[in-house]
Amino acid sequence: MSSTRSPGTGGAGSPAKAVTLKILVVDDSLLAHEVMKHKLSILTHDYRLEACHVRSGEEALERIQAASYDIVFLDVEMPGLSGHDACRQIKAHSRKTRVAMLSGLLAPADRERAFSAGCDHYLEKPPKEQVLQAVVRVAGLRKELYAD
Repeated sequence: MSSTRSPGTGGAGSPAKAVTLKILVVDDSLLAHEVMKHKLSILTHDYRLEACHVRSGEEALERIQAASYDIVFLDVEMPGLSGHDACRQIKAHSRKTRVAMLSGLLAPADRERAFSAGCDHYLEKPPKEQVLQAVVRVAGLRKELYAD
C-alpha cells in the first residue's frame, strides 16, 4: 500500500514546500496499517508524503537497504525480528532516518528499552494525529535544514 499527499496543505497562506518525506510503516497487523494510512492522509502540513507499508522487521530492512526513508514507524512487538532489533539495524545503516517506535507498552522500562535501541520517538499505539504531525514536521524541518 502506498499513499501520496500533495504539498501546500498546511493551511491558508502556507507556502508550498518541495520537500517529499519517504515514510515506511512496519507492523504485522493489517488493521494497524489501515489506521496509519488514514492518519497520515489527514495530517495538515506542508510536505508531500510517500508512505509504504511492510509487515515485518525483515521486510523493513530489505526496504531500507534498497532505498532511503526519512521516517520509519516501527511496531515494537512483531514475530521474527523484533522492533528493537530492527531499530538497531536501521540506525546502523542510516543515522539520518528517524525511527518512531509504536507500542501499547507504556511503562518507563519499555520506553527506556526502545530509546536504548536507538529510536527517536516512542509513540503510544495508535498514535494521536497531533503526535504524528509533530514527528512529520520534525523530519521535514531536518530534511530542509540538511538538504544538500
